[in-house]
Amino acid sequence: MKFQELKIIIIGAGLGGLCLAQGLKKNGILFEVFEQDPSHDTRGQGFRLRIDQEGQQALANCMPDHLYKLLTEHFAIKSGPVQTINSHLETINGKWVDEWQDSETADTPDLKIDRLHLREILLKGIQEQVHFGKRLLNYEQQINGQITCHFDDGSSECGHVVIGADGVHSRVREIRFPHADPIESGDICIYGKTVLDGNAKEQIAQKLQFATTVLFESELAVIIDAMRYPLFSDNAFSSSMFEMSPRQDYLYWAIIGKPGGFGLKKNSVIVNSSTELSAMIKHVSQTWDKPLQALFKCANSSSMKMVPIRYSAVQTEWEATQVTLLGDAIHTMSPASGVGANSALYDATILADIICDYSRQSGSITMAIAKYEQLMRAHSFAAMVNSRRGSTQLYGSESSESSHAEESYSSTDQ
Repeated sequence: MKFQELKIIIIGAGLGGLCLAQGLKKNGILFEVFEQDPSHDTRGQGFRLRIDQEGQQALANCMPDHLYKLLTEHFAIKSGPVQTINSHLETINGKWVDEWQDSETADTPDLKIDRLHLREILLKGIQEQVHFGKRLLNYEQQINGQITCHFDDGSSECGHVVIGADGVHSRVREIRFPHADPIESGDICIYGKTVLDGNAKEQIAQKLQFATTVLFESELAVIIDAMRYPLFSDNAFSSSMFEMSPRQDYLYWAIIGKPGGFGLKKNSVIVNSSTELSAMIKHVSQTWDKPLQALFKCANSSSMKMVPIRYSAVQTEWEATQVTLLGDAIHTMSPASGVGANSALYDATILADIICDYSRQSGSITMAIAKYEQLMRAHSFAAMVNSRRGSTQLYGSESSESSHAEESYSSTDQ
């Protein structure tokens, strides 16, 4: 197959899919991205992300220099030391997650970036190739070797490779690996954000407003991260020029743990009513110090969301085809270790590089996919195992349901 003829179809316009798209564009490879949501900001998908050295390198590899500079100079915040406390705001020692980085000793500190800002920057320059409101129904191999994707609006698109970057509920995975749905661990997470307006600054404990904080309690933990942006210089970037969402100082927080830590029974139904979530958090934090409770009282209830913690099974090797996956679509993992987004970015950069190398050498695209999947399995399946260990270190022993997460299965059983 000639380099100029190769066309990639990416299903999903999340961080991994868009990073891949930027990498393909940088190398002159044709692509189209299809996303089922009506727009990039249709629904809340989390707030603060921590991008580690590997994630930063992936973004730098795939993005054009001016966009990476825009991201790192104006929308990224260098992480600092992490403080560990109890619910009375007292410092505690000896509690840590192995996968966390100590920013005071790291050569390359993590960057804290708002998910929406990162997604908006990754969309720049490729808007015409990203199509929203396109939910994949199925795909089929054609006699000429191409693959046709069919969407729920009656449209279709043909390409040489289909890449599922469509997240934990991946439709591509359902078709490619029908028995590989992520496993629910039984644990849950409630996350949200608290805008640092005058009222919040006055009521919330000062020690929470300028740092990364981890609170340890029985069967749960709370991660609190201050997103405070530096002021622009006189000749600095103007957000209106680039149609970016405005920067706004806030505290990101996530309460993660076992149902019992939230006062719930095992296998409780996930709820997302703002009234119910506010009541649940009030119950959990009723004995905590008031300057800590204020973090949740001052939060915008519409920002709160409850999600189940899921894990993918660690799969054995499978035979490569012209359909593959990246990120949560193939290796969903707990947020405890903070490596999920970075793993997706890693997938994106190695996949972009491998596709480019093989296409320019007129090699087999299926061989290229096989090489990518080998590297992806070695890297990200190890990260999944580490994330499970991180959950144990963060809020207690594993639930019985999550013990199946490391079970392997062979694709020949599909």
